[in-house]
Amino acid sequence: MQAGRAHLRRSLLFVPGNSPGMILAAPFFGADSLVLDLEDSVPAGEKDSARALVAKALDSVDFRGAEKVVRVNGATSGFLEADLDAVAAKVDSILLPKADAASLDRVAEMLSAGPAGVETRDTQVIALIETSVGLEEAYLCARAQRVTALFLGAEDLTLDMGMERTAGGDEIFPARWRVVAAAAAARIDSVDTPYTAVFDDEGMRRDLQVTRRLGFTGRACVHPLQVEIVHEALRPEPAAVDWARRVIRADEDARAKGTGAVTLDGRMIDAPIVARARLVLERAAAYERGEVRN
Repeated sequence: MQAGRAHLRRSLLFVPGNSPGMILAAPFFGADSLVLDLEDSVPAGEKDSARALVAKALDSVDFRGAEKVVRVNGATSGFLEADLDAVAAKVDSILLPKADAASLDRVAEMLSAGPAGVETRDTQVIALIETSVGLEEAYLCARAQRVTALFLGAEDLTLDMGMERTAGGDEIFPARWRVVAAAAAARIDSVDTPYTAVFDDEGMRRDLQVTRRLGFTGRACVHPLQVEIVHEALRPEPAAVDWARRVIRADEDARAKGTGAVTLDGRMIDAPIVARARLVLERAAAYERGEVRN
């Protein structure tokens, strides 16, 4: 995993790369990462102009501390090389759509070569897992050079797999689990798929409980008003923080007394529970500092 990120990656807000007004407004919504999109939101005939606009914006717009991300066009699109030449040295991270192990290796090679005279050594990659091949290779993707996060793209994935996409999302639960597991094994971030019913705040809050329970570190947003909902949902709850502090105190007291077995509220406190408590406190502290926990 690449070092160098200095903030959380709870929310990744997509911004159409062909919309100057939206690009200018996006930094004011408080997202941790801003994803200027050159892929799905840009028609084929506007790719060149959008690429030029995004490259200019990366130089001139104040991103107010947000991570600068560009979703480039995919490895088979015919636009990838031009996209990377235009933006790779200006961003914190490249978001590669339809990522699999081979395409990520290709992007890493292209970034290492870089355009003449341009340094892209620190440019990171977020792997967008949205094909059956990418899902099967999730751990290989997570371990690929420069990759700092796996991002589940459920709409394209279910299309690729011939699945019916439902509001409840039961059909994507195995994919969610697999992406989180692969990212956790590689000690990188995991980003859950966007909630596309942009005006259904309650539905999004319910779905974010799944995001949180599964252990995703962040969630994609397709509308600025979703950002605060994500931050609210993923922040460790006060009750969880209080529980974690009590666990740590109980463990420390037992160690000081040389006691082997520890109980709290009638429940045995063993090493995994203590480790979970420490993780809760680390995440809570990271929210307060605005820093990553890795």
